[in-house]
Amino acid sequence: MSTLRFSILRLLRPLHWVKNGLIFLPMLLAGSITRVPVLVDAVIGFLSFSLMASAGYILNDIVDVDRDRRHPYKSNRPLAAASLSTGRALGVAVLLLLLSVSLSWPLGMRAVGWLMVYFTLNWLYSAYLKPVRFFDIVILSSFYLIRLFYGSAIGDAELTGWFVVASLFSFISLSANKRYLECAISKHGTLAGRGYSKDDAPMLQTLSVAFALGTLVLLNLHAFFVLSIREPVVIALINLFAAGMMFSYFGNNKSKSDDPVARILSNPFLLAMALMLMSIYVFELMQQR
Repeated sequence: MSTLRFSILRLLRPLHWVKNGLIFLPMLLAGSITRVPVLVDAVIGFLSFSLMASAGYILNDIVDVDRDRRHPYKSNRPLAAASLSTGRALGVAVLLLLLSVSLSWPLGMRAVGWLMVYFTLNWLYSAYLKPVRFFDIVILSSFYLIRLFYGSAIGDAELTGWFVVASLFSFISLSANKRYLECAISKHGTLAGRGYSKDDAPMLQTLSVAFALGTLVLLNLHAFFVLSIREPVVIALINLFAAGMMFSYFGNNKSKSDDPVARILSNPFLLAMALMLMSIYVFELMQQR
């Protein structure tokens, strides 16, 4: 692969497309994912949202290029390392945006609407909202939540209030932990363009753990009242695997990165716990149908 193509591929951050797996979750919980037309739409939606997310990443890299050059890990990104020009990167972003909307158009206007909400909020975050202390965590969390709403729009799968709140708590926990790790690994007293200092690290760590524990409580309420899971053994296993994921994520990790995706994918134990937890939910939902 040529250097140019490799730089463009890295610019797209395909590893981060893992986050877009959230699109399948509403359809999985609703049981509609087993229908072939819904599954096909879900796969198209996944690809569409992935292209839009990559367009957002590129715009973020363009805005942050100077700050990224002073970051211990982000300095290796194509724009920060000057292996790709800003003009060419912007052209790729526009192409991805057009392709994304074209793919989502047959999926319905609700899906296109959520796609554009994501892009607009992503642009506002990159250009203006990133330095706003603590509010940036809310914006980061909303990006994950929009993926769920997008998946709900594609599969016509209703999201319950318990599920939305439980999901939001988990996303806030991940986002707060990301900022905590940025503070922890920073070699400077303040984070460039973020509005945080190293003194904020303890509070950010507390927030991330508190919202993770809140997620665990809400997960139980969702399982009991919405999914009607009553078996004590199943409830115990849900808590066991969810707690295992939480302790594994916040504990020692092979990845020293502040990126949640890198930390999750480098943790086989966490992935195993997540697989077991999802398997329990799928089994219980199949039993109820």
